Amino acid sequence: FLVFGLLNETYYSTHLDSPKFTDTQQLVKHEPTLDVAPVDIYKVLRKTPELSVDERKKRFFDDYAGKWVTWRAKVHEIYIYESIASNLKLKPEDTKLYDVTAYFDPLYNDKLETLAVGDYVTVTGMIWGYYFLSNTTRLADAKIAHIDKAKDIVTSPAGK
Repeated sequence: FLVFGLLNETYYSTHLDSPKFTDTQQLVKHEPTLDVAPVDIYKVLRKTPELSVDERKKRFFDDYAGKWVTWRAKVHEIYIYESIASNLKLKPEDTKLYDVTAYFDPLYNDKLETLAVGDYVTVTGMIWGYYFLSNTTRLADAKIAHIDKAKDIVTSPAGK
């Protein structure tokens, strides 16, 4: 387990310095956002066998790191903490190939506590890192822009 953890953190992940948080809640920022989907990052970083891991890391820093995005995804797991960043594990699509982890300042725990697994959220955040072993894109300084509760989502019957 220790060897896996060391490799995961050192060789098979790439990320910026630890994200900083403010001491007061901020409104969702409307920073200029990068028009990229989580699947696009996955394809560039994982579906390019001709590139070495170092070349993929360089591409991550050149093209994605520090850029702001707005993504809609299904809540898969919720982790709420008081002294460290709370986070949501999100599934942008119905796939096991990749996911997104969005990190929130604990000041936003009240909003996170209203969520349930299966809800859909629109989050804004800064692309902070990528874990190659789990194919997870990480967002720092995330904020929730919109929530669609799972119980309120209506799908039409097949064939209609």
